Parts: sequence; structure tokens; C-alpha cells
Amino acid sequence: MSYAAKTVLNILASYPNQQHNTSSVSTLILHGGEIDSTNCGPGNRLNDVPCNYGTGTNLPADYRHLNNLLLANSTQDDFNIQVTNVDITDISLPYNPSSQTSIEAYINQFDVVIFFKHWKTAVTSQLQQAIVNYADNGGGVLSLHHGLYNDYSGSLNKDIIVNQLFGAESAQAGW
Repeated sequence: MSYAAKTVLNILASYPNQQHNTSSVSTLILHGGEIDSTNCGPGNRLNDVPCNYGTGTNLPADYRHLNNLLLANSTQDDFNIQVTNVDITDISLPYNPSSQTSIEAYINQFDVVIFFKHWKTAVTSQLQQAIVNYADNGGGVLSLHHGLYNDYSGSLNKDIIVNQLFGAESAQAGW
């Protein structure tokens, strides 16, 4: 028993090592913009996150909350996270939204991609396939409910991400 405990302690002490903990991790948050708390209902699709939890401090998280969480620092926090935010509904994107190759070239610069886009607007098949390829080639991809909520209609959906990448969906029906 004590041998097993010592082995676990050795693992915890050796990995990740201090150099790994303090190395910079470049993170890309793909999102749909910030919440307009003055027009907060789920019918306002200009808000990427519907404010169906109330107002004030009860608003759901948008990308700014995630950004602040990743950049927060404390004495117990050895991580060095660099964050880049891209509102994929913006007209001036750092990639060509119609070109999977252009999107892949852009996101390949990052260690981690956080897909935080709630509504299907601006979620093209090229973007989805680029994210899947990024993950298939060793990139880290994270998504929470916002990214897995699949409010599909016609050809606009997140089927590629939810089916090929995560195998999980926050479905429109019954959520």
C-alpha cells in the first residue's frame, strides 16, 4: 500500500513539471459576441447567448466571462494562458470564412480552441470541418453547452461538430 501511495506521489510531483505548468498556452475562443443585457430574451438572435436566466448577476456567461476566467491569476495558479477572441459573426475575420484551408491555417496557430458559439449563425460547414481537422491533427478543442447547442434549421446546424467531433449534443428539443 505504501509503495502504491509513493508511486502516486512521485507521479504528482513529476508531471506536469514546473516548466510545463508555466509555459504559455495559446487559446482561441470562437464565439458570437457579447450579451446585450437590455434586450435579453431568447428571441433576440443578435445576442449569441439567450438571457433566459434573468438579469443582473443571473445572466448566462458569454465569452467575456470565459476570457476573464482564463486570464485570472492567483498565487496557486502557475498557468500562463494567452487568449485570443474571435467573434465569428463579425465581418472582419482573421480568415476567409468560406475557405476551410484559410480557417485551418488560422486556428493551427493555437494550442487550444474553445468553441463557444451558441446559435448556428455563422457556423459554416467549412468552420466545423476545420475544427474537426484541427482536433484530428492533435489540437485541443473544448466546448460547453453553448457550442453543443444544435438549433438546426435547414442546412444551418452544428451537425459536423456534434456528430464527428464530440459525439454529444445539447439538442434544441427537450433541453
